[in-house]
Amino acid sequence: MERHTSTIVLLLLPIAGALLLPPFPPLWNAAPSGTVALNGTVNAWNYTHRLAMYKQILQGSAGHCLWKSNPQQLGNPVWGLPLQHGWQAFSGRLCINTSKGETGMQPGCWWACANYYFSVFPYLGAVEAGIVPPNLHLAATPGGDPTGQFCDGQLPGCRMHPAVRNWARFFNTVQQTSSDCTAGSEPTPDSPLMSMLMSRYWDGHTATLNATAQCNAHLSALSHPEQAFGRGWSNLVSFLGPTRFDVNYTMSSTLQQLLPYRTLVDTDTPGRISDMDQATNRGILLVEALDTANDKSGGFFLQAWQNAMCSEAAREQARDAINRGLTDVTVLVEDTIKILWDFAFSTKNCTKP
Repeated sequence: MERHTSTIVLLLLPIAGALLLPPFPPLWNAAPSGTVALNGTVNAWNYTHRLAMYKQILQGSAGHCLWKSNPQQLGNPVWGLPLQHGWQAFSGRLCINTSKGETGMQPGCWWACANYYFSVFPYLGAVEAGIVPPNLHLAATPGGDPTGQFCDGQLPGCRMHPAVRNWARFFNTVQQTSSDCTAGSEPTPDSPLMSMLMSRYWDGHTATLNATAQCNAHLSALSHPEQAFGRGWSNLVSFLGPTRFDVNYTMSSTLQQLLPYRTLVDTDTPGRISDMDQATNRGILLVEALDTANDKSGGFFLQAWQNAMCSEAAREQARDAINRGLTDVTVLVEDTIKILWDFAFSTKNCTKP
C-alpha cells in the first residue's frame, strides 16, 4: 500500500492549486555547498546558511544502501527538513523575501524561530555522529540571547539536549546499517530496515518539536488564522511521528504542494479562502480540526494514537488514513477526524518494537 502512496498524491496534485512550490527550496543552488564553504562559522539566522547545514547533513548521510543508488538520494528522510524550510521561505513564513534575495531572519518570527531548532539540532547530532565537520561555530543571535534558549557558539548545553542526542542516535544508526540492505530492502516505511531508521528519525524530530515551545511567545505576532494553523501544523507532526511517516524527497515535496502558499491573514476563513483551492482549504481545516480534537480531549487523543501505533500493520493503516485525509477532497474533514479517532481507540494486535 505504501509503495503506491506517492503515485496517488501525484495524481491528485493538479487539483491542488496553480501556484506550485519549486522542486527544491528557494535559493538552494545559490546556498553554500555545506558548512565547509562557510569556513566553520554559521549564522543560523541566515536562510542560506541553514540550507548549507542541510546540504552538509545530506552529504554526510549519502552512503546508505537504501538511497545511495539515486544521485540525489531522494529516499533519504533528511530531505524532509530542507523541503519544509523551503516551503516556509516560499510562503513568506520566515518574515523574509527570498524572491528579492533576502536571507536574514529574526528570532521574533515564530516560523523562523521554530525552524532554528530543526536546522541546528540535527546538525549538532550529525556532529556527534561524526558525519559532518566538527569545528562548527554558531554566530551570535541577532539582538542577543538573554534567555539562553539558542546555541550561540555551540554551547555545551545544546550538545546535551535530548533532541541532539536523538539525532546523533539516528545518524549513528544510518552509519552502522549503511550496508545492511537485503534483496527486499526499500526506502519505504513498510521495509523493516527503513522502519527502524524512521523510528529513530522521528525520535529526533519529535524531541526537536518539543523544543520549539520556546518560540511560543512569538505566536501572538501572527494573525489569528495563522496562529491556529501554526499550532495545528505542529500538532499534525506529533501525529505523523508515531506512524513512522515517510518524509523522503518524493513524499515531502508532493504533500507540501497541498500547503497554503502564503501566510494566513485575519480576513481568511479556513475552508473558504478564495485564492486557495479546495484541497488547500480542506488541508487547513483538517490540521486545525485535529488540533481542536486533541485539545478538547486534554491530549488524550494523541496519547491513544501513540499507543495504537504498536505494530507495523497499524502504522501502515494509519499512514494510509492520514494520506487519504490530506489528499482526497471527497472525504469530509469531520469524517477524517472520526476515522482517526476510531482508529486510535480501537483494539490493536500489538507486536514488540
